Amino acid sequence: MSTKYSKTGKVTVLAASFILASGCNGAVAEEQSPGLAAGSAASTPRTYDELHARDPELYPTRVSRAIFDQKVEGKVTLRPIGSDPVELPSRVAWVEYPTTLPAPEVEPLADFRDYQACAAFEELGEASLCFDVAPDVSTLDLSARKMRPTGVQALLAAHSGCSVTVQNLQFVDAKKVDRGFDVYFIASAQTDSSCPIPSGPVALDMSIREL
Repeated sequence: MSTKYSKTGKVTVLAASFILASGCNGAVAEEQSPGLAAGSAASTPRTYDELHARDPELYPTRVSRAIFDQKVEGKVTLRPIGSDPVELPSRVAWVEYPTTLPAPEVEPLADFRDYQACAAFEELGEASLCFDVAPDVSTLDLSARKMRPTGVQALLAAHSGCSVTVQNLQFVDAKKVDRGFDVYFIASAQTDSSCPIPSGPVALDMSIREL
C-alpha cells in the first residue's frame, strides 16, 4: 500500500487504518452490541414494582384507592412477645375527612389539596388505618410518611381488660396480596404485672381484603 502525503499529514494511512480496524473488529462489535443492549435494559427498572424492589423507602408499596369503592373486610392481629397472637376480624368503612390545608388565594378549577381518609375497623372501637390522600393520585402509599394506624392503645386496653400505654409505634413493612394488602407495625407496650399482655414489644398486623 502506498502512502500519500498532504499538508495535513498521512491521510491515506489514517483512512486505511480505520478501514482495517473496522474490517477486523466490526463483526465482533456487532455481535457484542445486542448483549450490551440487553444487559443495559436488564439493569434499568421498567416498572414501579422494579423501582420498589430496588429502593422501597423511596418507592413505597402502593395500592389503588379503588379498593375502597368495593365492600371490604379487615383484620387486626396482635402479636405480643411471649403471648399467643390474637386475630380480631372486623367490617371496614372508608371515611374521608375535610382537608386541613389552607385554601388557595385564587379560586382554582378544582381542589387538589391533600386530605386524610381512614379505613375504620368498625367492630374494633377506634382502630383505623389512616392515609394522606392526594386527590389527583389514584393510589395510596403504604409508607410511614403517608400512612398510620390509630386507636392502637385503646384496642390493646379493650382486648386485655387492663391499662396499657403504647409507645414508639413504628411502620415495619407492607405488601400487596390477592384482593388486598397487609401492613405491619411494631410498638412498645407498658402494662402492669397482672395484665395478660406483658410489657414489651407488640407486633400489629392490619389486613384489608375485598369481599
